[in-house]
Amino acid sequence: MSSFDIRRFVGDLKGAGVVISNESDLISRVSAAKDPERELSRHFTQGRTLHVSFAVDHNRPENGLIQVFKDNGLDDGWSYREFKQNAKQIGE
Repeated sequence: MSSFDIRRFVGDLKGAGVVISNESDLISRVSAAKDPERELSRHFTQGRTLHVSFAVDHNRPENGLIQVFKDNGLDDGWSYREFKQNAKQIGE
């Protein structure tokens, strides 16, 4: 999907309670990628290697986070599962 906007997605994630380390590097790499969604997926699964990490507030409702993915065109379910499997949990 060529209209994917990483800045909007990052802002929406933060609004849903996600903490992103090295946010500017994530935005830069995904913006420059030929396939932004694939690059984003790479950061979900290899984030620590790429010096980017995601932390999710365990006390916030999950449906808001799911909606962020849907609103940004990542509604196949796969991206969200990758994200959840690799994100750190905070507030447990």
